[in-house]
Amino acid sequence: MADNDQGDVIECVMRATYGLVQPMYNVWRFRILTAAGVTNSQLLTDMQRWVTGCGGQMDDIQWTGVRYQPCVVYNLTKDIYRGAVAWPRTTGSVAFSPLPSGIAGFIHFRTTERRAPSRKYIGGLTLNNLAGARWNATVIGKLTNIANYFRGIQTLNTRQYMPGVWSEKDQAFYDVVDYIVSAVPAHQRRRKLQA
Repeated sequence: MADNDQGDVIECVMRATYGLVQPMYNVWRFRILTAAGVTNSQLLTDMQRWVTGCGGQMDDIQWTGVRYQPCVVYNLTKDIYRGAVAWPRTTGSVAFSPLPSGIAGFIHFRTTERRAPSRKYIGGLTLNNLAGARWNATVIGKLTNIANYFRGIQTLNTRQYMPGVWSEKDQAFYDVVDYIVSAVPAHQRRRKLQA
């Protein structure tokens, strides 16, 4: 019997610190497509695979002062914590001058509902990532790879998940359909993670 049913909304929170003190979070949501649902063990195995792929793109362009913490996984539909998975590395891999913590790569995701986009800020980047006033080709390539991990059906260990956005207002999940990667550094506003 599945612990997580088809249609359940899953949340994976990627967590890190910038320079030991500044928390960084990226919240990613998926809807389970697998008809039989998934067990907790399968869910954590699948999210580990996704984090390894997507997180591997991030840590290739992030400063070594970005320290990764376990990513937490929740079933939002059932309102229950499911466990934690690890990043592929413990820190970013670029040992050059860090940009201020609020400067980030930006990906805008369009969903099936025009009023419910998803915005992802990838922080912890460095001066080495810039070509003039824009991100260099390596960063654009990595941000595009990250975007592809969050667009279209994700098949993880034979089970399928649809990336998207949960709208509290509409009480509905909207699938991601497309994205735009910005070549211009964005300013990431800081806010507390919702409980």
